[in-house]
Amino acid sequence: MNELLQTINRSLLEMVGRGIELLPGFLIAAVILWATRYGVRAVRHLVGSAANRWIPSPSLQMLLVQIGQVGAWVVGILAASVVAFPDLRLGDLIGLLGLGSVAIGFAFQDIFKNFLAGVLLLLNEPFQLNDQIIVGEFEGTVEEISIRSTQIRT
Repeated sequence: MNELLQTINRSLLEMVGRGIELLPGFLIAAVILWATRYGVRAVRHLVGSAANRWIPSPSLQMLLVQIGQVGAWVVGILAASVVAFPDLRLGDLIGLLGLGSVAIGFAFQDIFKNFLAGVLLLLNEPFQLNDQIIVGEFEGTVEEISIRSTQIRT
Protein backbone atom coordinates (compact mmCIF):
# COMPACT_ATOMS: atom_id res chain seq x y z
CA MET A 1 0.00 0.00 0.00
CA ASN A 2 2.85 2.34 0.88
CA GLU A 3 4.48 1.64 -2.48
CA LEU A 4 1.23 2.49 -4.30
CA LEU A 5 0.99 5.84 -2.48
CA GLN A 6 4.58 6.65 -3.40
CA THR A 7 3.88 5.87 -7.07
CA ILE A 8 0.79 8.09 -7.04
CA ASN A 9 2.74 10.84 -5.29
CA ARG A 10 5.56 10.64 -7.89
CA SER A 11 3.06 10.73 -10.77
CA LEU A 12 1.26 13.75 -9.32
CA LEU A 13 4.54 15.59 -8.77
CA GLU A 14 5.60 14.86 -12.37
CA MET A 15 2.27 16.15 -13.72
CA VAL A 16 2.46 19.32 -11.62
CA GLY A 17 6.07 19.85 -12.68
CA ARG A 18 5.18 19.40 -16.34
CA GLY A 19 2.26 21.81 -15.93
CA ILE A 20 4.55 24.41 -14.40
CA GLU A 21 7.01 23.94 -17.28
CA LEU A 22 4.22 24.54 -19.83
CA LEU A 23 2.68 27.51 -17.99
CA PRO A 24 4.93 30.21 -19.54
CA GLY A 25 4.14 28.88 -23.02
CA PHE A 26 0.40 29.02 -22.30
CA LEU A 27 0.70 32.57 -21.00
CA ILE A 28 2.65 33.67 -24.07
CA ALA A 29 0.08 31.92 -26.29
CA ALA A 30 -2.72 33.80 -24.50
CA VAL A 31 -0.88 37.08 -25.14
CA ILE A 32 -0.46 36.12 -28.81
CA LEU A 33 -4.20 35.42 -29.11
CA TRP A 34 -5.00 38.70 -27.35
CA ALA A 35 -2.68 40.55 -29.76
CA THR A 36 -4.24 38.67 -32.68
CA ARG A 37 -7.61 40.08 -31.70
CA TYR A 38 -6.28 43.61 -32.19
CA GLY A 39 -4.24 42.58 -35.22
CA VAL A 40 -7.45 41.35 -36.89
CA ARG A 41 -8.94 44.83 -36.42
CA ALA A 42 -5.89 46.36 -38.11
CA VAL A 43 -6.08 43.84 -40.97
CA ARG A 44 -9.80 44.56 -41.38
CA HIS A 45 -9.09 48.28 -41.60
CA LEU A 46 -6.15 47.85 -43.99
CA VAL A 47 -7.93 45.42 -46.31
CA GLY A 48 -11.12 47.48 -46.14
CA SER A 49 -9.40 50.70 -47.15
CA ALA A 50 -7.47 48.97 -49.94
CA ALA A 51 -10.64 47.28 -51.18
CA ASN A 52 -12.54 50.59 -51.12
CA ARG A 53 -9.83 52.12 -53.26
CA TRP A 54 -9.49 49.33 -55.82
CA ILE A 55 -12.76 47.37 -55.94
CA PRO A 56 -16.05 49.06 -56.82
CA SER A 57 -18.39 46.28 -55.62
CA PRO A 58 -19.32 46.60 -51.91
CA SER A 59 -20.14 42.89 -51.71
CA LEU A 60 -16.73 41.92 -53.06
CA GLN A 61 -15.10 44.38 -50.65
CA MET A 62 -16.89 42.66 -47.76
CA LEU A 63 -15.71 39.26 -49.02
CA LEU A 64 -12.07 40.39 -49.11
CA VAL A 65 -12.33 41.88 -45.61
CA GLN A 66 -13.74 38.62 -44.27
CA ILE A 67 -11.00 36.59 -45.97
CA GLY A 68 -8.39 38.91 -44.43
CA GLN A 69 -9.92 38.49 -40.98
CA VAL A 70 -10.01 34.69 -41.22
CA GLY A 71 -6.42 34.63 -42.49
CA ALA A 72 -5.23 36.79 -39.60
CA TRP A 73 -6.99 34.54 -37.07
CA VAL A 74 -5.48 31.41 -38.64
CA VAL A 75 -1.97 32.87 -38.44
CA GLY A 76 -2.52 33.96 -34.81
CA ILE A 77 -3.92 30.60 -33.72
CA LEU A 78 -1.09 28.72 -35.45
CA ALA A 79 1.52 30.93 -33.76
CA ALA A 80 -0.14 30.49 -30.35
CA SER A 81 -0.32 26.72 -30.83
CA VAL A 82 3.35 26.46 -31.70
CA VAL A 83 4.31 28.51 -28.63
CA ALA A 84 1.92 26.74 -26.22
CA PHE A 85 2.93 23.24 -27.28
CA PRO A 86 6.70 23.21 -27.87
CA ASP A 87 6.72 19.61 -29.12
CA LEU A 88 4.29 20.56 -31.87
CA ARG A 89 6.12 21.77 -34.96
CA LEU A 90 4.69 24.11 -37.55
CA GLY A 91 5.16 21.48 -40.28
CA ASP A 92 3.03 19.04 -38.30
CA LEU A 93 0.28 21.63 -37.96
CA ILE A 94 0.32 22.47 -41.66
CA GLY A 95 0.20 18.77 -42.55
CA LEU A 96 -2.73 18.26 -40.19
CA LEU A 97 -4.52 21.23 -41.74
CA GLY A 98 -3.92 19.76 -45.20
CA LEU A 99 -5.40 16.38 -44.27
CA GLY A 100 -8.25 18.04 -42.42
CA SER A 101 -9.06 20.25 -45.38
CA VAL A 102 -9.41 17.20 -47.65
CA ALA A 103 -11.83 15.55 -45.21
CA ILE A 104 -13.78 18.77 -44.72
CA GLY A 105 -13.80 19.36 -48.48
CA PHE A 106 -15.49 16.02 -49.13
CA ALA A 107 -17.95 16.51 -46.29
CA PHE A 108 -18.98 20.02 -47.30
CA GLN A 109 -18.53 19.95 -51.07
CA ASP A 110 -22.07 21.19 -51.78
CA ILE A 111 -21.59 24.17 -49.46
CA PHE A 112 -18.25 24.94 -51.11
CA LYS A 113 -19.85 24.75 -54.55
CA ASN A 114 -22.46 27.29 -53.46
CA PHE A 115 -19.74 29.45 -51.91
CA LEU A 116 -17.71 29.46 -55.12
CA ALA A 117 -20.85 30.20 -57.15
CA GLY A 118 -21.47 33.19 -54.87
CA VAL A 119 -17.90 34.40 -55.33
CA LEU A 120 -18.27 34.10 -59.11
CA LEU A 121 -21.50 36.12 -58.93
CA LEU A 122 -19.65 38.80 -57.00
CA LEU A 123 -16.81 38.83 -59.52
CA ASN A 124 -18.91 38.79 -62.70
CA GLU A 125 -21.51 41.23 -61.34
CA PRO A 126 -24.43 40.29 -63.61
CA PHE A 127 -26.48 42.73 -61.51
CA GLN A 128 -25.74 45.33 -58.87
CA LEU A 129 -27.45 46.78 -55.84
CA ASN A 130 -30.72 48.59 -56.60
CA ASP A 131 -31.04 46.91 -60.03
CA GLN A 132 -34.52 45.82 -61.07
CA ILE A 133 -34.35 42.10 -62.04
CA ILE A 134 -36.70 39.30 -63.06
CA VAL A 135 -35.91 35.78 -61.83
CA GLY A 136 -38.41 33.15 -62.95
CA GLU A 137 -41.82 34.51 -61.95
CA PHE A 138 -40.38 37.00 -59.44
CA GLU A 139 -39.50 40.60 -60.15
CA GLY A 140 -37.83 42.90 -57.66
CA THR A 141 -35.06 45.23 -56.63
CA VAL A 142 -31.70 43.83 -55.51
CA GLU A 143 -31.14 44.87 -51.89
CA GLU A 144 -28.14 42.79 -50.85
CA ILE A 145 -25.64 40.53 -52.60
CA SER A 146 -23.65 38.19 -50.38
CA ILE A 147 -21.73 34.98 -50.87
CA ARG A 148 -24.58 32.71 -49.81
CA SER A 149 -27.61 34.62 -51.07
CA THR A 150 -28.95 37.54 -53.05
CA GLN A 151 -31.90 39.34 -51.49
CA ILE A 152 -34.48 41.08 -53.64
CA ARG A 153 -37.51 43.09 -52.58
CA THR A 154 -40.49 41.98 -54.66
